[in-house]
Amino acid sequence: MSDPLPSQQLPAPSLGELFVLSLSALVNAPGAFARLAARPEPGKGSCLLIGLCWGAMFFALNLIYLAPLNSAVFAALSPWQAAGVISFGLGVWSALHMLAAGCLFGLGRTLGSEGSFAHALLIAAFVCAAAPVLALCNWCAPAWFAPALLAGWVAACGLSAR
Repeated sequence: MSDPLPSQQLPAPSLGELFVLSLSALVNAPGAFARLAARPEPGKGSCLLIGLCWGAMFFALNLIYLAPLNSAVFAALSPWQAAGVISFGLGVWSALHMLAAGCLFGLGRTLGSEGSFAHALLIAAFVCAAAPVLALCNWCAPAWFAPALLAGWVAACGLSAR
């Protein structure tokens, strides 16, 4: 009788654990991806939801920055219009998340990786964690390149993980 594989013994990471790992990937991307290496891949929906959470934080931080500067514009919006704008923004964010995952999947295949599209979605979700850092750069504009370098480092570590 054969022993089960280690990945079959461990459960897939929960949504909360993925959120914490995506946050820790900003500081220790190789360690975050190493913790996921022996576990089954999370579902595509979980990865999309993590990316959407980071997108919502990105939009909220930008709103906090822009609201005092454009108070007349925000006062003119009805609640329904604001909900429509928010929904549209998060829909575009989700589409860009899927596009980034497709690009990462193609890049990984080009570089010889055997990772699945779910892994590319996970990498894209972890890269999305750098978006709130980018929104914080509104207060310090010369630092715009730091989140871009951080996102590239997280993507490179994710591509080399599988």
